[in-house]
Amino acid sequence: MPEQRLCQYEPCSQKFTPPPHSSNRQKYCSEMCRSKAYRETNQEKLSQYHRKHRLENIDEYKAYDKAYKKANREKKNAWARDAYHRNPEKTLARTKAYKAEHRDKELAQAKAERAAKRQSIIICQNPDCGISFSNTSSTSIPKYCSRECGNKAWRNANRESLSQKAKEYRETHKEELRAYHAAYGATYYTTNIEETRAKHRAYAATHREESNRANAARHAAKREEINAKHRVYYEANKEQRSAKIKAYRKSHPEIGQAASSRRRARLAAAPVNDFTASQWEAIKQHYNHRCVYCPDNCWRCQRKQHKLTIDHIVPISKGGSHTVSNIAPACSTCNKKKNAGPPPRPVQPLLFTIPIIKRTGV
Repeated sequence: MPEQRLCQYEPCSQKFTPPPHSSNRQKYCSEMCRSKAYRETNQEKLSQYHRKHRLENIDEYKAYDKAYKKANREKKNAWARDAYHRNPEKTLARTKAYKAEHRDKELAQAKAERAAKRQSIIICQNPDCGISFSNTSSTSIPKYCSRECGNKAWRNANRESLSQKAKEYRETHKEELRAYHAAYGATYYTTNIEETRAKHRAYAATHREESNRANAARHAAKREEINAKHRVYYEANKEQRSAKIKAYRKSHPEIGQAASSRRRARLAAAPVNDFTASQWEAIKQHYNHRCVYCPDNCWRCQRKQHKLTIDHIVPISKGGSHTVSNIAPACSTCNKKKNAGPPPRPVQPLLFTIPIIKRTGV
């Protein structure tokens, strides 16, 4: 007859017959008793292991708990309601006792969780930011490093709806917005007049062609109105404007000379009339501020004491053009001697050495 043994798990303590060819060390009647005995004798060790495993895989545990609660919410609520209705006093007493027993533990756990959240490093969820920052909130885990980042991310996520709302607002408040912008622009311009002018000059310098096109279109659309304003301003500031023009011509004589030369060429019906003051300066620099007709040993040319004048290689009276390829620098004496005749010395026209500079009003 097979030997009978006593189950070593105390709550069981049943006699059992081990199966044939089993180990002589078998102490339990079943696998369940063996597992229960192991859990009771290694409870602290298993608890530490489970806590460590849960902390290492906290996200998976949270996802599992959330999915389980969601799948069994109605069942769990129904079970809790039935248990409460069967023994309401006993359920309340058990809840109070549990809270009183575990109050210190729950408070310590909540405090530790808040400290861990504060010490945690979070990456800002704003795609344009993405910096790492420390959590300073004791109640929740923030997504953004600052309120500005949160607002910017929200605006980016709701850009279309915000644009639609802004468009609707502008359509329904046109007059109010126009009056507000006019008043604000006038106030800002008067309080920041130098800064505004500097900005306009810088923009015009970097966007010259665009500014010229915009100004030409504006003048073409409001020609009569602009001319009327100019006439009124000229009549009201005639003396001041004349003094300003005289002072400018006195400080920039080459510009006045170029303008007078263009006027004479226009009156003489020159075929080409596009010579400018900047081109005249380039020609004088090319010839080293010397008269092209004076002899090489002219002491005035060597000391650059000549007041150079514009000489047309082919006179305008004989069909010459007022352009860079027909201009040569000459002193007043040589220019008068040459008059409308041929050049006293051969001169190479500057056809390609001096670029044709675009006329900018000078």
